[in-house]
Amino acid sequence: MAILKVKRLSKSFGGLKAVDSIDLDVEEETITGLIGPNGSGKTTLFNMISGVIPRDSGEIWFRGERIDGLKPFEIYARGIVRSFQIPRLFWKLTVLDNMLLAARGFNGESLVGAIFKRGGWILEEKRLVDKALDILDLLGLSDSAFKPTYQLSGGQMKLLEMGRALMADPKLLLLDEPTAGVNPKLAYSIFGKIEEVRRAYGTTFFVIEHRVETLFSYANWVYVMSNGSLIYGGKPSGVISDSRVQKAYLGDIHAA
Repeated sequence: MAILKVKRLSKSFGGLKAVDSIDLDVEEETITGLIGPNGSGKTTLFNMISGVIPRDSGEIWFRGERIDGLKPFEIYARGIVRSFQIPRLFWKLTVLDNMLLAARGFNGESLVGAIFKRGGWILEEKRLVDKALDILDLLGLSDSAFKPTYQLSGGQMKLLEMGRALMADPKLLLLDEPTAGVNPKLAYSIFGKIEEVRRAYGTTFFVIEHRVETLFSYANWVYVMSNGSLIYGGKPSGVISDSRVQKAYLGDIHAA
């Protein structure tokens, strides 16, 4: 069953057609990959799904509800959470504090809740700490929980970015190049953690990734974009042999 449906989605910037009438489905509790050359429209597509930029035309459906036109915080509240290629963390705070700041709907954030519901938010804070520590343990970051974030390695920062997203209980997690800038061995480790999270929480992942060999080891389905258009959608095993994908990445080898 598809948790996300994109229908005839388009976006232009001036005369440039960044996304050109895209149709795709993301099945629930899967890891779905999105690949393509630089400038092919992948991040623009993610930006429209998450509400960061408006679409020009088309429809976006999430869990049976049409969400195009909603504001980013409204889409977030429905269960779509995204991470970014460069982690957006609070560098001087501890890893645990970064996790807790990502929790949503905390009663202690309101004036009334902070003053008149003290017992309730103290219990809630304890629950959130336990939840954060469980996620950090799953991601292999529990030993770093009380370290300042700037002491983490690049790969650990990527995992913390994903952990912060998980604090919001996402139904669909959009990951923009989760292995960018890390070595190949760590890239496989990060995707291994993504698979563990998928199994543990039933989270659906839609992932932009340039390390296709790593992505293909874990993805259930892969889409390929080129020049704003979708040129392939299918099993990872069929990507390499597809002539349109070969042309997008390698050019026309028969050209004079």
